[in-house]
Amino acid sequence: MEIKDTKDQYQLVKLSPEEISEKWEDGLMDAIEASLPPLANYESPERMNNILRALCGGGLECWTLWLGDDLQIVGVFELIIDHATGNKSLLIYALYSYSEVSYEFWGILLKSVRKTAKEKGCSRIVAYSNVDRVVDIINALGGNSEFRFLSLEV
Repeated sequence: MEIKDTKDQYQLVKLSPEEISEKWEDGLMDAIEASLPPLANYESPERMNNILRALCGGGLECWTLWLGDDLQIVGVFELIIDHATGNKSLLIYALYSYSEVSYEFWGILLKSVRKTAKEKGCSRIVAYSNVDRVVDIINALGGNSEFRFLSLEV
């Protein structure tokens, strides 16, 4: 993923494992934890350590979006494969915004995410959310929000 818009000075940066480790206790962990999907085991005390291990080991990728010197968005992505069909999807595992972001800005970001997903051989971008604004953004950008994530405790 790469956004470089010199007019607005947007820059999308993939964090290396070293950068993730350095920034983890300085707010990166909190941003990710605040936006975890429903699949995250909230009762596990190891939850955030497991996410850190996956980020540093390459199972998850962390990208940050900057406007000038200001961090705007933290995103965690995972390449997932449907083993029955072989279809690949890019999962937006967690997405955290430090301030309200315009529809136009989300459109710019998702254009870059689409490009990356295509480069990775993905047929779609998928995400979990119960935030009405996120559903509205996906719909405004031509996405499909008719599917629902269903969960039943065992």
